[in-house]
Amino acid sequence: MGIRKCSTHATGFGAVTTALTLLFLVLSCFWATRAQAIAAFSREYKTECTTCHTIFPQLNEFGEAFEKNGFIWPGAVPLSKKVKVAQTEEERKSAEFIHLSGIPATLPLSASLGVSYLYDDTKEDDFDQKFFSAQILSGGAFGGDRIGFWFNESLGNQDTTRTNSLSGPSQVYFIARHPLGIPVHLKAGRFSPDLSLWKTSLSGRLISMGANIDGFTVTGAQSGLELSSFLGPRVLAVVGVNDRNNSADAKNPHSVNDVYGRVGVKIGGADYHGKEPDVDLDKDSVWDYLSVSLSAFGYSGSSSKGDGVDHDVTRLGLEAGVNYKKLLLMFGATFGDNDQSAGWGVAADKDTELKSTALSAEVNYVFNAKYAAALRYDYLDVDGKDLRTIVTPAVIYAPLQSFKLRLSVAIDSNPTSAATDKAESNTTASLSATLSF
Repeated sequence: MGIRKCSTHATGFGAVTTALTLLFLVLSCFWATRAQAIAAFSREYKTECTTCHTIFPQLNEFGEAFEKNGFIWPGAVPLSKKVKVAQTEEERKSAEFIHLSGIPATLPLSASLGVSYLYDDTKEDDFDQKFFSAQILSGGAFGGDRIGFWFNESLGNQDTTRTNSLSGPSQVYFIARHPLGIPVHLKAGRFSPDLSLWKTSLSGRLISMGANIDGFTVTGAQSGLELSSFLGPRVLAVVGVNDRNNSADAKNPHSVNDVYGRVGVKIGGADYHGKEPDVDLDKDSVWDYLSVSLSAFGYSGSSSKGDGVDHDVTRLGLEAGVNYKKLLLMFGATFGDNDQSAGWGVAADKDTELKSTALSAEVNYVFNAKYAAALRYDYLDVDGKDLRTIVTPAVIYAPLQSFKLRLSVAIDSNPTSAATDKAESNTTASLSATLSF
């Protein structure tokens, strides 16, 4: 996993630390987990991290099904988790409060520590750039598997300024599974919209979701509501609304409502319930190893430069993934429109309308549980005046399932930079170490 530059307000760090301490005490007494992409999940189910991951934190098909089902183990629960049938009266009474409250019994808490050494050929001191991070993560399900939850927050790193965001956790949300018997999942809280097929990639970058203009990005965590439903075992539909903060002043927020939606389809491989297709042992088929994922999304909202004026923003995207044995190919295309003059209900001015195109492709190959390699290509065009291409090779070594080293190089070229009106190039390299427990 790449070292992400997360941050909090320096003045609020003490309050965050106090809150997290109280949270830890509360969790120790009450909550338990079937965690998502955290080590607590492995402890809870007494299984290896590779059950849900290729190389942490990239999810495999089973891990994806686990997450999409609200952090509930899809299909049959492993034997290590089955409740003992024969119980003495004393054992039954001692565990009765757990059954009555619907609260599981293990601690849903993990942490992630990271350090990254960077090289940047545009800096005077090329190698003197170090980034440190520490995160606390919690997730799982309780209440008879009716409610899922997720929480993660940075405990501190080199950067102490969080921009365009109110003080608070990076993500904290609940998932109500099939409320009122309706076959949907309702997510509520602060989270990143479920728009992309992939949360992470081995290259350390996300599949491009469009240009960052006016500080706007569709992947940023915001307060919101989201509904998701399986339209059959291989079709997923998602709709949501974000209460986005469009003010640069966190003390005087100016919020707007953005809407989005996504449809995903899986062909071959495990379905969204984690069920593998039937295999004919007497006749080998390419579909025994091949799976294809397709996704389309749309986002409509607004951005602001912090001046209190909302500018229309749209994003339309297509993504595809092809997985064959240990090889994964990922493709993404996002088409955007930012109108920097008109607000809602106001006609667009073509002179200030910025069209953007973001294209991405990545190939991953996992040699085994310890070694993997990735090569990624990104192309970004903003109104034909700002063209960028980024090539990112990466190698990964994971001597332990909870510890990973990644070396990546990003070769960034921009022959038509809108900021300087001249060609620019930049090469960066990073050596990152991440420990999760």
